[in-house]
Amino acid sequence: FWAGDKSAEGALKTLITEEYRLTEPKGKDPFQTKNFTRLMIASNKSWVVPTEIEDRRFLVVDVSDKKKNNTLYFKELWGEMENGGYEALLWFLMNRTIETDLRQIPNTKAKIDSKIQSMTSVQSWWHERLTEGAIVEGMYWESVCSKKEVFDQFDLEHNRQGYITKEIFY
Repeated sequence: FWAGDKSAEGALKTLITEEYRLTEPKGKDPFQTKNFTRLMIASNKSWVVPTEIEDRRFLVVDVSDKKKNNTLYFKELWGEMENGGYEALLWFLMNRTIETDLRQIPNTKAKIDSKIQSMTSVQSWWHERLTEGAIVEGMYWESVCSKKEVFDQFDLEHNRQGYITKEIFY
C-alpha cells in the first residue's frame, strides 16, 4: 500500500468505512460479516494515507525522535509493562473521563501535510497560488486578470510538470 496508489485507496477506504465485509474461508462459500476492522499504520514515509481535504477517516500524527535508539528507556518501559503496567494502563483507559467528541478527528500538522500531498493537480495548483499570493506571476490579488490568463498560467505550469491539461478538464 502507498498513499498515491489510487487502486489501493478505494480498498483501504472500503476496509475502514463499510459496515459489512465479505469473508471468504478456504473451501467454503463466502458470507457477509460485520466489519470490526481497526487499523493502525506505522511508517517511516512522509505520505502514508490518502487524506482528502474533508477527510474523516484518518488520524495522522508524527512521532518524536526524542527517544529514538534509547535502548535503556525502552528496556525500562518494557520492564514496567511486565510488572503491572498492562493492568495499570487498562485501568486508566477504562476509568478515564472522556470530555471531547471522539468522532472529531484532530487536524494535526501531519494530517495537513498529508492533505497537501494527497491533493489533485488542480487543488495543488490553487494551493500554490494561494500560498504565493499571486495567480499569475506579477499579478497579485489586487490585480484583475481574465479567466483565460488564469487557465493559461495553469496550463503552462502543468505542461512543465508533464501533465496534459485537456486530460484534467475534458
